[in-house]
Amino acid sequence: MKIDDNQKAPVQKSSLARRKFLVKGSVAALASTLPLKASWATGNGCSVSGNLSGNQSTICNTTVTGRSPEQWKALKNISPTKEQLQSKWSEIFLQSTVESYRTSSGSLIVDPTLKNILVKAPNSIDAHLVAGYLNALYGFYPLNSDTNAILYAQDLEREASLNQMALINALENTYVGF
Repeated sequence: MKIDDNQKAPVQKSSLARRKFLVKGSVAALASTLPLKASWATGNGCSVSGNLSGNQSTICNTTVTGRSPEQWKALKNISPTKEQLQSKWSEIFLQSTVESYRTSSGSLIVDPTLKNILVKAPNSIDAHLVAGYLNALYGFYPLNSDTNAILYAQDLEREASLNQMALINALENTYVGF
């Protein structure tokens, strides 16, 4: 009986070591799949991602503020915004728009411009994504040096695919006047 007990102890130790290794490996793999915070707008702990999670990691000394879709829409005929709003949705975002957009004659716009989106559906998730992109592009949402406005907009788009209302609320919390 003592022989069996001695044999079980090494087996248990090696199983425990293997289990610990697998747990640590799984945690590392999971952590590597999480989106990098580098692509989120940040400013002294204040961020859209912090608004989205409801949990700022540091005290907020500076407020990140941006313009709403309606405010960007009001600038549609003023340079340089005018030129930027001629960009097609597909030049910035990876997925197709949520809304359908039509011309005044009723024809479907397959790849709308950012201006089409702001004018035709200023309260849509698409318009909020456009506003997030423009806020990052024009420096209202400061970005880390290893990202740009397009990558930031694509991260917003991914977040919108998970929870549109949470993203809209987080963005609205940064709009001046809300």
